[in-house]
Amino acid sequence: MYIRPIMLCLAAATSAPYVFAQSAAPNPPETGANFVKLASQDGMTEVQLARLALTKSSNPDIKSFATRMVHDHSKANRQLVAIAKKDGIPVSHHLDAEHAAMLKEMRDKSAAEFDTAYTQDMVTDHEKAIALFKHEETDSDSDLASFAKATLPVLLEHQKLAQQLTEKTAQNL
Repeated sequence: MYIRPIMLCLAAATSAPYVFAQSAAPNPPETGANFVKLASQDGMTEVQLARLALTKSSNPDIKSFATRMVHDHSKANRQLVAIAKKDGIPVSHHLDAEHAAMLKEMRDKSAAEFDTAYTQDMVTDHEKAIALFKHEETDSDSDLASFAKATLPVLLEHQKLAQQLTEKTAQNL
């Protein structure tokens, strides 16, 4: 009589750790529409942060780097939007709440704090972008995979430049 409820409780109790472990594990980035969403948000953020650096920083090296970020990421953003449009994948043209908050946080920093935070953020942001683009380039022979493959060397160069700039900025403190 009580065996069935007890068995259900035992089954739920023994499977709970598995269910929670599954949901707690990070999911690898998806390809296609999710790639477009993530890459476009990151790309727009890079451009807006770089524009902020052009006005907020007095460091000529940071300004030079920011100019390159505006140019390269604007170009990549246009290419991504064109591919997404062709493939029928929607693209937001506005920052989501997470990326808008990142921009606001950087905007609220003093000039000296900004320079340090901007260069460090560029290193970590490009690490994330590189991982995303490496994952996408292995998807297939799709236009998005080709875009990822073609953009990856630019992102790797950005990361290298950001790392050098971070080291140089830290030495000047």
